Amino acid sequence: MAPGVFLVPDKRIPLVPNIGIIIGTESVLVIDCGLGIESAENVLRLARELAPGRRIILTVTHAHPEHGFGAQVFGSDARIYYNSAQRDYLQRAGQILLDGFRAGILPEGQKHLLDGIKLTPPHETYDTAETVIDLGGREVRFRT
Repeated sequence: MAPGVFLVPDKRIPLVPNIGIIIGTESVLVIDCGLGIESAENVLRLARELAPGRRIILTVTHAHPEHGFGAQVFGSDARIYYNSAQRDYLQRAGQILLDGFRAGILPEGQKHLLDGIKLTPPHETYDTAETVIDLGGREVRFRT
């Protein structure tokens, strides 16, 4: 990794994504927030610890529950970005995915992780081949 770039590894645990945090002088980008409210709260807390006082931006690699069904935690404190295809997928299939995870994908002892989940749409979307976000001294490129 590079200075200001952090990885929260998945430790090869099924349905746990790697989570990335990239810090600029003005903003911090969080890539995926994990499954559920508790995971997202932990990720948000870590982003604030690593980059105190900076604006927070959340994006997800794709709109599956284990990557972004906790985004509601970021809702008022962050700008949430999705590419437009993932936003559309979340709108079309989000509830189906949530129901499927509750019905059988998650082991019985983990179903509580989805308690209180609200499907959270992004504040902003992009649909160009590449969108550049300036974090302050560091640019990140979102690619579709």
